[in-house]
Amino acid sequence: EGYELVVASRFVSGGQQVGLAAHRRMLSLGAGSLLKVVFPVGGVSWYEAAAYAAFAGKSLPTFYHWYRAADLRRFADILPLSNFDDRGPAPVGRYRGLGPFGTYDMAGNVKEWCWNAVPDSRRFLLGGAWDEGMYMFADTDARRPFERAPEYGFRLAKYIHPVPEAVTAAIPIE
Repeated sequence: EGYELVVASRFVSGGQQVGLAAHRRMLSLGAGSLLKVVFPVGGVSWYEAAAYAAFAGKSLPTFYHWYRAADLRRFADILPLSNFDDRGPAPVGRYRGLGPFGTYDMAGNVKEWCWNAVPDSRRFLLGGAWDEGMYMFADTDARRPFERAPEYGFRLAKYIHPVPEAVTAAIPIE
């Protein structure tokens, strides 16, 4: 309570696509990258994702806000329409697994870094990736924040009020 989450799909901010040119400049990837604007950013560490979010004036979503936006109650509707086909990432929105807040690819495509840590400093990656089982949509995964893999991406959140510390605090998992 007392804050609102504006959920935006990957690369989408206020209805406008965020070009990879800004992302490349910020991360010094160079103009020779083979990434295309329509694909989700993958292969980034938590630190790179958090730095880009700050650069864009946004944040990585908290664990709680990511799950709220994903609405796991609708998994039976979303999973068959999501990218879990083991062939690599797909252009954003190619699959019809649309979330309740107009978010594409909450399930499958690339996993998404979230703000929260676990007590040993790993960070959450949620949503499952194209090369994982569909069950990963509802499962929690936590990795070291410097780890990178083609399946590790991110989504941005814009909070209009400060998020309470209890919502951004570390979350114990087993």
